[in-house]
Amino acid sequence: MPRGAAFLHSGDDVSERNFRGQRRLFKPFRSRGRVWLFASFVIAALVMVPVAALLWQALQGSAGLWSHLARFVLPHALSQTAILMAGVGVLVAAIGTGAAWLVTAYDFKGKRVLEWALLLPLAVPTYIVAYAYLDLLHPLGPVQSGCARFWVTTARASSACPTSAR
Repeated sequence: MPRGAAFLHSGDDVSERNFRGQRRLFKPFRSRGRVWLFASFVIAALVMVPVAALLWQALQGSAGLWSHLARFVLPHALSQTAILMAGVGVLVAAIGTGAAWLVTAYDFKGKRVLEWALLLPLAVPTYIVAYAYLDLLHPLGPVQSGCARFWVTTARASSACPTSAR
């Protein structure tokens, strides 16, 4: 046995030998482990209280709420969700396959930059992307404002007619 090695003896699962060969019991460590386990269960229970309250409130509802949701709201929401999922799946498959094929099959200037740029959407959390799209495409955002300025300028230029002299 190497000197200074701490190990368990066969059949002796409660003790450990320290550096001097003296036995040391694990009891203080086990009691601390139980305290931490109990504390984690208490914290988890406290976290679940609001969730349980929301579930209880949702299950109470009014008399005709669930039947109304199941009959009128749910079929439309499910069909819209299925259409959205299919459209997103087709677009992602086409764009992702095309970009992967382009980067793999060809050697062009900026290829290494594009390889890394294609990975960037995976590094950004989806809720941040959602906020960015909301800010960009908001009616007062830069995309809508730019389109409005463009169409107003185009409309003014096309509707300009010579003024008649009186």
